[in-house]
Amino acid sequence: MDVGVRKNDNPGRRCIIVHAGSELGFVDNALLMFKVDTKIGDYHDQMNSENFTKWLIGKLVPNIPPNSIIADKTPNMSSKKQVMVEWLQAPNIEFLEHYTKLELFLLIKSHKPPKNYIVDKLLTDHGHEVVRLPPYNCDLNPIEYIWHLVKQRVSDKNVDQLESNIESLTLEALHSITANDWKKEVHHVKKLEDGYWHKDRLVDELFIINPGNNSDSERTDLETDSESDLDYMSGVEELS
Repeated sequence: MDVGVRKNDNPGRRCIIVHAGSELGFVDNALLMFKVDTKIGDYHDQMNSENFTKWLIGKLVPNIPPNSIIADKTPNMSSKKQVMVEWLQAPNIEFLEHYTKLELFLLIKSHKPPKNYIVDKLLTDHGHEVVRLPPYNCDLNPIEYIWHLVKQRVSDKNVDQLESNIESLTLEALHSITANDWKKEVHHVKKLEDGYWHKDRLVDELFIINPGNNSDSERTDLETDSESDLDYMSGVEELS
């Protein structure tokens, strides 16, 4: 029988963790972890856009290598409902408590910011590039697998589920994640990505039978049109 991460039903104080990493491992000195101010009620608004920007400026930008590429994504229909809720709460977008995932997603779409983000400008001003993960493919984010490892290691050690142990065990679990762990998950994501690209390229070839004059110019026009169609179908946009 497979044993997953044990569910913690303890209603104690929650922690918010923000971090970043790559094939080289977690970014040094980029960890932000703090306990929320309340044990009851909604605590997600404490990690809002203001706090995220502070983390970005104070902890991420000073510690990442030059010309880094930063992955970011907006929640989609495959995202967990809580992720959608947190995304809407960060900029204080109002929604009703009983909203379904579909209703939350439609609200996210209607409030999705334009392509020019404050975060983008902040990072590009420091020489970095922001690329966004494709929608409906949260499995292409290596840190999702890293968070699973962290939670599993905390759960394995916190047998008694004591709140007093969570912070130290979490720090221990974070420090136990090696560059090899990151490489493994990044390699896994790359294999998934290659599989998706392979499926996208399975496009029927276009054949035209011309019983008349089959000139080189006509063939060139056909090839140009075909290549243009394939570029359109790939769904890849050039970053502005």
